[in-house]
Amino acid sequence: MSGGHDAETPIVVRRSARYRRGEPKRAFFLLAVAAFLLIAAVPSRAFACTVCANPSTTALADGSSRQTRHRLQLDFLVGITRAGDTQADDRRLELLYGFAPIPKLELSLAVPLLIRTIATRGAGEKTEPTPGDMEVAATGTLWSLHEGSFSEAFTLRGGIKLPTAPPERDVRGVLLSSALQPGCNSVTPDLSLSYSLHEKIWSFSGDGGLYFPISVRTAPHAGASIRSSALFEIAPSKYFALRAGVATRLDPSGELRSDVPDPNSGGFVGSIINEVDVKPVQRLELGVSLYSPVLQFLHGDQHVGTTFGAHVAIRL
Repeated sequence: MSGGHDAETPIVVRRSARYRRGEPKRAFFLLAVAAFLLIAAVPSRAFACTVCANPSTTALADGSSRQTRHRLQLDFLVGITRAGDTQADDRRLELLYGFAPIPKLELSLAVPLLIRTIATRGAGEKTEPTPGDMEVAATGTLWSLHEGSFSEAFTLRGGIKLPTAPPERDVRGVLLSSALQPGCNSVTPDLSLSYSLHEKIWSFSGDGGLYFPISVRTAPHAGASIRSSALFEIAPSKYFALRAGVATRLDPSGELRSDVPDPNSGGFVGSIINEVDVKPVQRLELGVSLYSPVLQFLHGDQHVGTTFGAHVAIRL
């Protein structure tokens, strides 16, 4: 009797080990399905981040953006932000070039251009093009694991925004609030850490980052910023993907000039992200997105409207 029992024991142990390895994957699927349905059920009515603060969701943190050596991407964002009596209606174009010298590292340069309509209550409005803040960045995979259709990775990104956007004024010649400026009027280093998990048609990506503006002008400028996002993706085929998630931004009040606080700046914004991606051919990606803030706890008199986005990316 005991000999027969001992002979079966290794089989039970092997089954138990396989079950334990499968538990995280099953838990991930249940969490992903529940969160995706919950997020998709939230109405898209509400608001969104300013166009310069919305996260890019065109590549998850598993290094998918670095599977090719070159990446050329054009982003288009439209959104409205108000601070006090002045409203900025932004149309933002950003051209990004990414180069991967090695498989786990991408270097990138982003150059934005904004066409802005600035309207001040009782004073009129103006529409002008203006450059945004140029950014250089490096994104590297710190650790990755691949087992069949399952993969996960940690990715670190470091960048710096340069003050290529000029200080902007309203039709009266008054400098805009720091919340409405086209750039930071600062040299702004940033650092973020991302985690991603992928299983067959499901993916999850989460990240958190810090921005540290260093003022270099006597002009309105933002303070430090903490940002985070969590994104679920389902890709039923290699040609089509749906993404939904949340993004948050927490900022202290900015300054109108050195030691003069900006009363209509800073606060917390929590947004819902919805995105559709289409890949008609292997190296071409097209997408549209909607950033809808559902929580706004902003200082002073501010409001952030819904932001619409679109992008096209070519990988070579």
